[in-house]
Amino acid sequence: MGLANKGEPEVVRWKPTPSTASLSLLKKLMLSEVQMEIDNPNTFILVKNTPLRAELFQLEDEAGNRTNARFHFRSGQRLIDESLGTARVIAIKEPVLQRDKNGHRIILICHLSDIVPAPFHNPRIRIPKRWNFPKGKFSALEWKEKGNESMKSKKYYYAIACYNKALDVTVSPELSMTIRLNRSQARLSIQCYDSARDDADFVLNSDKINEKGLFRLARALYAVGKFNDCRLSLEKLCSLYPRNKIAATELDRCRKRVKEAETGDYDYAAMITEVSDRIKKKQPPLIDVATYQGPIEIRKCKYGSGLFTTKDVKAGNLLLCEKAFQCVFSVESPNVTVPRDQEANHPHREVQNSNNCDPEQHHTLVTSILNKLHRNHRTYMEAFTSLHGGSSDTDVDHPPTVNPNTYPPFLLDTFQIENIIGHNNFGHRLLDSDSQFHFHENAHHGPTIPDDENSGVWLLASRFNHSCLPNVSRAFIGDIIILRASTDIPANTELFINYVSVTDPLLERRRRFEE
Repeated sequence: MGLANKGEPEVVRWKPTPSTASLSLLKKLMLSEVQMEIDNPNTFILVKNTPLRAELFQLEDEAGNRTNARFHFRSGQRLIDESLGTARVIAIKEPVLQRDKNGHRIILICHLSDIVPAPFHNPRIRIPKRWNFPKGKFSALEWKEKGNESMKSKKYYYAIACYNKALDVTVSPELSMTIRLNRSQARLSIQCYDSARDDADFVLNSDKINEKGLFRLARALYAVGKFNDCRLSLEKLCSLYPRNKIAATELDRCRKRVKEAETGDYDYAAMITEVSDRIKKKQPPLIDVATYQGPIEIRKCKYGSGLFTTKDVKAGNLLLCEKAFQCVFSVESPNVTVPRDQEANHPHREVQNSNNCDPEQHHTLVTSILNKLHRNHRTYMEAFTSLHGGSSDTDVDHPPTVNPNTYPPFLLDTFQIENIIGHNNFGHRLLDSDSQFHFHENAHHGPTIPDDENSGVWLLASRFNHSCLPNVSRAFIGDIIILRASTDIPANTELFINYVSVTDPLLERRRRFEE
């Protein structure tokens, strides 16, 4: 941030933290009233959003004033599209207005939670009738049918908007439950598992044995790795509806995940084959397994926190087999270059990238994690933001990430998330090992596994501290990280991995850490 002259507001290049105020407590401004290069505290703008290109979108207020806007992060429009879907009417809390290199006014959006999509659930904030979306006056049943047609066309965001319209109309309890079940399915399709569970729970509160409600709930629980809760829902479903073959198949699959999580018993050969098959089909090598946490736990240490053994372990014992929180692969990263003039005009902050992976791949990882946290903040936010976030160049305390007394009820601090990813991501290959305890040469069969570097974040594996004399070895299969004891380790001993190659010269290792 630059400094203002004495007696003037501080000039803002970007907002250090997201707005913590509830939308209902802010004053509405027109675009012409937004002041230049300050964060316009205690205000918001109500605008219609129209995408222009990958970096820009256009905002229009109800008076017809227009200005362009840009998300601070590259791929910003993709991020907003995937997070907000068809929500073209949005409120932006405490906006920052700048001038681009050509002198044009432009709104800079730094934090995704500063964007609040309609509907706003607040009678004080009225949306102009000409902005209503979807348009038209229909009965609840007609809106439901429009949503169903959109589901068939895989237009899930539009379907959700239609179901929202249907629920805004007075409906019978039976129709309300049907609409919520349909909306739950649409939300599952766009990976909004928290809100999909909300719809399923609403139905089950009124009808505890609702077949679709139990199945929607189970699917949402499975997707976020809550396999025991998923198993209970599926067991109840199968006992009530024994002819539901799909539920029976899902129950078998869920029981395998529960067993993996409890015993650490994995079919590694099948996992390797699955990665090979997915690569052959040009699909992301994401493996359907559960996380197993062995005799380890997080404890305080001189570095802040680390992982310690809870009992004696032998060399080769499995300590952790963890599915990635989020992983991107070289085949997924868009090969996009930003023109120099556009790059110079875009006030990107410097992003930490600890494993020196491809910058575009790193941006893809950050974008996907921001989306995941935005869609499912109740499930993931606390665990993710508890990771080491490194030093923040904003030099401010990050506000709490969840506040049920505000709307929206969560904060998504883009800069904090970037810092966390930069200090916790692993670069890896799809099949890789640093020890004889994992795979032997030519252990996999079928197509050759690409040697390209990939990048991901593992919530528990990120807790291992570094040592040039590690006592833990690691391996990767697709998006799975496997950690084993590389020597006999007594109980209550801290566990270490190597962040850099221990075979590199000492000065080279020091240089890597300084970078």
